[in-house]
Amino acid sequence: MEPLLRLAYRSLFVLAGTGLILALAEGLIGLTGRSLVGHEYSAGRLLEISTMLMVFVIGLRLRQPRE
Repeated sequence: MEPLLRLAYRSLFVLAGTGLILALAEGLIGLTGRSLVGHEYSAGRLLEISTMLMVFVIGLRLRQPRE
């Protein structure tokens, strides 16, 4: 079970980091009037999704027993 939890929080951490980078890039590109991911998600919405993923990563990390 522990290797599965490690894989879960590492993959969620990578997804949250990717979302953060994508949100920053969308914000910068949005200044020119273009959009990187279309107009479905704004930079703020991408940042919110990344933050929610990071909350789950922190929760999984805190649940893991200390060695």
